[in-house]
Amino acid sequence: MATVDQINQRMGQGTISFGMTDAPAAWQLRCAHRSDRFTTRWDELMKVGTHPGALAAAEAKEKTKQREQQTLASAKRRAQPRA
Repeated sequence: MATVDQINQRMGQGTISFGMTDAPAAWQLRCAHRSDRFTTRWDELMKVGTHPGALAAAEAKEKTKQREQQTLASAKRRAQPRA
């Protein structure tokens, strides 16, 4: 705190503050396009492709993978003996 006070005295009040910004700050984060769960949900991260078909191909591959997992899960459920 003493260091912060010294810097604020030398450089002007409000030079250093703790985790606060002015509401009209020009550099404020633009969060309109960010997912609420962008750090915990891989499926909500932005997807980037090198050409127009890359994204479609990646999505098709992901859907195929999901279908295969669902089919495998269904087969495992059917294979379990019923009581």
